[in-house]
Amino acid sequence: MLGSRFLLPALALAMTVTALPAIAGLPEPYYSTVAPVLMVCPEGDAVFRVTLRDFANNALPGYTVTLAFAPCTSFALCPDQPGMAPPYQIDRVRETLTRTTNAQSVAEFPIRAGGTCPDSLVTVYAEGVFFGRRSIVSPDQNGDRIVDAMDLAILQGKRGHADPTGDFDGDGIVTDADVTLMQAHMGHMCPLATPTKTTTWGRLKMLYW
Repeated sequence: MLGSRFLLPALALAMTVTALPAIAGLPEPYYSTVAPVLMVCPEGDAVFRVTLRDFANNALPGYTVTLAFAPCTSFALCPDQPGMAPPYQIDRVRETLTRTTNAQSVAEFPIRAGGTCPDSLVTVYAEGVFFGRRSIVSPDQNGDRIVDAMDLAILQGKRGHADPTGDFDGDGIVTDADVTLMQAHMGHMCPLATPTKTTTWGRLKMLYW
């Protein structure tokens, strides 16, 4: 008799807990993957990928990934072009790029930009969770948004050094392999743009043909 008196409330509690909706977990850096190299190119043909998983290693589609850029005068986004909107959101005030993960739980950033940031890093967040920092590497080494012989000369001057702004393959040192990777982007430039500098994300100084 005593057992049945406690059994019914316990059963009701169990049914209530079972009926609660499942709550998706936060992204877990241990099970997630952030590409080791954050490469950008004026052509937009270099893709930075972040794959999210929760603490149970479940995929997390539809979650937000943010790249937070520190102020850097040598890094320049390509200007917006009609009919060529990037697949990520640009906040020029906060200096961030944002994208949600796809059905495979991957956020891809084909960033149209040039230049590097030797003295600062890009911070990667997912739903506010810190995921690490990355240096920017670009075949457009001088930030004029076109890949040419001047950029090649800059990169060749970095050979033999542990300079992350010229380390395209992420092996920790600039080698001939990095020069070869850079040469595959020769001639790439921002659409319709002539080589010019930008001082901030919010003040794009561009000339057009």
